Amino acid sequence: MKVIDRQFLDCPFYGVERMRDYLTGLGYPVGVKRVRRLYRLMNLRTIYRHGPPR
Repeated sequence: MKVIDRQFLDCPFYGVERMRDYLTGLGYPVGVKRVRRLYRLMNLRTIYRHGPPR
C-alpha cells in the first residue's frame, strides 16, 4: 500500500491495470482484483476528463 500511495501521488492518472503493471515490474506479484480492492480501501480515484472538451 505504501508503494501504491507513493506512485499514485506522482501519477494520479494511473488506473488499476497500469498500477498492476507498475507493481509487477517492481517484483510484486499482484493481480488486477487485488489492486482494485486496495484502491477502494485507500479511497483512491483516478483523474480523467469527463465528457467532450469545450
